[in-house]
Amino acid sequence: MCTQYNIYVTISIQQLVVDVNSKIKGGEKMKANKDIRDMVEEKGFCLWELAEALKLSSDSALSRKLRRELSNEEKQLIFKTLDRMVEQRSNKELKKK
Repeated sequence: MCTQYNIYVTISIQQLVVDVNSKIKGGEKMKANKDIRDMVEEKGFCLWELAEALKLSSDSALSRKLRRELSNEEKQLIFKTLDRMVEQRSNKELKKK
């Protein structure tokens, strides 16, 4: 019984950390790094494509990284990578024509 209690407390503390790290706007939870997620969608890419461009081991590695708000330096690196991806896609489309 003591073990079950310890597991419950651990899970509750982890959930509390997640809740604290989530921003709340208008009573609605917002995901961390929403600006990055929105930019990926706006540019017409998937997170797995961004993970590949960043040379991460998997798309789940990127998802784990995005769970917590990134520093401005990390975000700038990701935005530059997205710009490079858009440029590469444009170059491929031009070569097809």
